[in-house]
Amino acid sequence: MARDAMSTYNQILLAISDLCTSIEGGIGELRTDLSLIRQDLRNTVDRVTETEGWVSEIEDSQRTCQTELTELRNTIRQLELRAEDVEGRSRCNNLRFVGLPEGFEGTDPTTFISDWLKSWLPPSTLSNCFIVERAHRALAANPPVGGPP
Repeated sequence: MARDAMSTYNQILLAISDLCTSIEGGIGELRTDLSLIRQDLRNTVDRVTETEGWVSEIEDSQRTCQTELTELRNTIRQLELRAEDVEGRSRCNNLRFVGLPEGFEGTDPTTFISDWLKSWLPPSTLSNCFIVERAHRALAANPPVGGPP
């Protein structure tokens, strides 16, 4: 029986040795797989970091573009208003009087021109809704004393 026990003991040791070899092989495969997973994780982290940088740049660019777009919209609106004003002024019935002496109109050029036109033109040429909206001197510098107005 001692021989049978020894034989069984050797078989158990052989089975344990085979099991250890098998476990070591499995552990080696796990280490290789873990190393590959770590490498993939590093690559993924690098790509995510790079992508975050791109997203940050795009967000900054988008903010800049949004600000510029708002400024351009405001500029366009101002230009539209100016164009509308210019169109409106071009449709006005403007009169230009040359030769009136400087200061002749006093402090209220609008009233002066309205009264002056009513005194010089026959009443039949002016409609009931005749109105002088604005009157002003040309934007040139005042002429020298005695010079032409």
